[in-house]
Amino acid sequence: MKKIAISLLLVFLGLAMSAAAYRVGQPDGPIFYWGILPGAPLLLLAALSLIPRFSFRALLGATVATLIAVGMPYGLIWYSSVNYSGGGANIGLGLLLIAQPIYVPVAMMMGAVIGHLLLSANASPDVKTRLIHHGRR
Repeated sequence: MKKIAISLLLVFLGLAMSAAAYRVGQPDGPIFYWGILPGAPLLLLAALSLIPRFSFRALLGATVATLIAVGMPYGLIWYSSVNYSGGGANIGLGLLLIAQPIYVPVAMMMGAVIGHLLLSANASPDVKTRLIHHGRR
């Protein structure tokens, strides 16, 4: 029952993100970037959440990483459009959006691994400390 509720929540969140991006990007934006891509990773996570071998810890980490990786470019494009004062185009935001099919799956996998390691009940405190404080001595 818990997995079905999580799956339905992810489906709703994915459809809401796609609908919001579609509404902002139409009629000029391509349907792939402004209709399908914002919600597709969350729909994939909803399907993965129904698989018994996919842990809740990995799902939580992958969901957080996906929300950051998907929300960042669309949020920055919205912020840029609100604060636009004329002048040239923001090429960096366009490139960030175009590269999204490459870095979102990578972020999903990294989030799943980090979520599985950090939220593991039987992980030693040394592993958690090393992951959190990596590079600080």
